[in-house]
Amino acid sequence: MNFFREEEVMDLQELIENMNEKEEEQIQEEVITEVDIHKTDEVNEVHEVQEVQEIQENIENVNYGLEEKGYLFLKGVYNRDLVDRINFEVQNFMSLEGIYSHLQKRQDVPQQRYFVNNTYGALQNFQQLQHYYVPVIDNRGTYNRVTDVGVIDIYNVNKLFPQIQQYFDMKVMLAILLKTTGIEWKLTRVNLQIYNNVVNSNQFHVDCGNEKNIKFTIFLSDIEEEMSGSLAFIEGSHINKKNIKLSQTKTFTGKKGDVLISYQNGYHRKMPNKLGGTNMFLTFHFTTRLERERYFPL
Repeated sequence: MNFFREEEVMDLQELIENMNEKEEEQIQEEVITEVDIHKTDEVNEVHEVQEVQEIQENIENVNYGLEEKGYLFLKGVYNRDLVDRINFEVQNFMSLEGIYSHLQKRQDVPQQRYFVNNTYGALQNFQQLQHYYVPVIDNRGTYNRVTDVGVIDIYNVNKLFPQIQQYFDMKVMLAILLKTTGIEWKLTRVNLQIYNNVVNSNQFHVDCGNEKNIKFTIFLSDIEEEMSGSLAFIEGSHINKKNIKLSQTKTFTGKKGDVLISYQNGYHRKMPNKLGGTNMFLTFHFTTRLERERYFPL
């Protein structure tokens, strides 16, 4: 379902096409000789700076509806081949490291590169999960939970897969957010969420913490039906939380590479997956520069 105006998509189309062209170049450039590496990096850096400068020069004070509605859904932002590539790398890691076996254990599994949180004993709250010194693979199906059984939430996944920020250019992402909100944002974390047959998902909620925070969610799976694990947001609830009606709920199905941008101080949830199967999302979490310095001082 399409919940954004056609003119909004057209206004961002050139930015998205430039980004997809860059992604295709990254996929094709598999073999680079050692002699050319330094020169290639310098050229790429110059091109990245020029690309972002061009985007910033074209930024206009346009109302995309994000500030009013609390969400903006964009189709076909990222190349499907790129999404399939990161999906393969993640599943390969899960297999080689025996992650699914670790998740069946009754105790936590500390490793050199990551920490599997099965008990909610050593890491007891969101702040500890977010700021642990290695990425945390949080098993939401344990510690007597009723909802979100089957959810695996990998905090700071970009530390396990540093290529993520190469595949998904942060400068372009920030340019999109600046263009659609008029606000400069700063990254706080990157998570990868895996939903395995989650039939009783968490209810509508708002994220605690910063007053001004936004999430850039990339679909890593095709979700074609509302009850196959779509995303949902109550329109306008980031501004007014009184007299909220379920009729204000917007659900978002999508294809690999689609993006949902949403304010996390608005009511949101993931719908149950009544049809079975696995869905994956890559989420980039941002706060304003001012609040980043306030809540996450250097």
